[in-house]
Amino acid sequence: MTIKIDKDKVDDLFLSEKGDLKKFINFLYTEPPKQRLNREVVIPAQTAIISAFEGVAEVYLTKGRDLLKGEPAQIRLQKYELLLGKVQRHALQLSELTRPDPDKPYFPGNRRTLLIDILEVAAQRLPGQPVILLMLGDYYKYLHFNYINGFGAICIPPRIATENASNRNLGVLWHEAAGYAIAIAKIKDENEQRFEMWATTLHDHLVSVVNEPDNTTCWILYSELFQQSLLINLGGRQKYKSEGILLEVEGLIREKIFKKHPDTIDGDGSWQVAWLSEFLEDLYWVMVGKIDGVPGEMSTGVLNVLAVALAATYENLRLGDFGHPPPFLRVLVAICFLCDNDQALITQVIAAFVGEGGNIFGLNPNGADIELAKAITKVCQDILREQESNLWLYGTNVSVPEKNLASDILNQRPLRFGDPLDSIPGDNSKATERFIKRINDVETFDELLAIDFTSDDLYPFGGGSSMPPPLPWYRGRIGGR
Repeated sequence: MTIKIDKDKVDDLFLSEKGDLKKFINFLYTEPPKQRLNREVVIPAQTAIISAFEGVAEVYLTKGRDLLKGEPAQIRLQKYELLLGKVQRHALQLSELTRPDPDKPYFPGNRRTLLIDILEVAAQRLPGQPVILLMLGDYYKYLHFNYINGFGAICIPPRIATENASNRNLGVLWHEAAGYAIAIAKIKDENEQRFEMWATTLHDHLVSVVNEPDNTTCWILYSELFQQSLLINLGGRQKYKSEGILLEVEGLIREKIFKKHPDTIDGDGSWQVAWLSEFLEDLYWVMVGKIDGVPGEMSTGVLNVLAVALAATYENLRLGDFGHPPPFLRVLVAICFLCDNDQALITQVIAAFVGEGGNIFGLNPNGADIELAKAITKVCQDILREQESNLWLYGTNVSVPEKNLASDILNQRPLRFGDPLDSIPGDNSKATERFIKRINDVETFDELLAIDFTSDDLYPFGGGSSMPPPLPWYRGRIGGR
């Protein structure tokens, strides 16, 4: 049977005037109350986000309506449904971000206020001192709003959001808060070029450092770790009963792509920038453990927070994924940063760290791994020093209140409760204007559909089972290689 779609009804339902689009958006926040946003409980910061989203969503849907004019009715219906679905998913995401739910044990008043207090302190070294909000998620993850300045959100696992949850591992919030700094920095073209330049600098430095006694460069080890991390996640390995099939596929990829087209790894900027960004996010928390530039009494605790989060996420601590370096290497870089690459201190800190928690990461104060970590640490230090005079990433001077809060967290001491956020960043309109211009500038429906209201870490804090992007060529290129 052929289903006939009335063209006029399609127009009435989906392609009508702006007022009806506004009604659609408003509906998402009003009915039914238990599943939508209750405007009476939101704070000014959240209201600013909602208002900005309503504005850009209206422009987004209107642009979609205009692009679909002249298309057959069924095609318009199908395509417009995709746009409506995208708007609705983000609206529901915002409702999760802002709504206390009396039917669930997550984010009770005291717990929500405590976590927001921590984020306020953790965000003090970020540019513009943004408002970082909370939402429930399967894992820790930073979520960035592309259409408004000065706001971000962090997904919190349910086990952390309950009233009596342990506070010891809340140092992860520093790492996720640093995601705001990375996201904001990459929005500006000059900073995106900075990341690519520093990734090139890291590449060249790793090429120049030779490991003894095998006489290979640090870059060889680094790129091999990336290849192994990429392949371990290829095609959802855990779904296959036979390793033989995947081993054969991996062999073909190594032979036909990695060896035949070395530029796939060596010249690709996407993974190099992503891994470098992740080290910098880790260090935002790690530097809390330094006193006068050297490891302090909190250094082992700071490392444990990072290590526990990584060990809980990755099955293989020697391998990462497309967006994250291997866990063992992240821990080693953290140690080298705490010790300012001083070999004697590195040996002491590794001994103390291993002695407290066991050597599940296979850490060795000598050998190729530590030389690679030192080389990465040097470039990270150079980046942080370079931007101190003209801040484009984040501040490195940890305040006494921030150190005290981190110490209280690590030592399981009672934490202070404060007042909920009641202010918003001063000027948050530029990002909205930029986002609306981006919508209006698109020329095709597919370009419009590709625009996202948020950008998040596709590979969360750990995400070892995440699927990598398609091989063999990615978006960014490094240094023309």
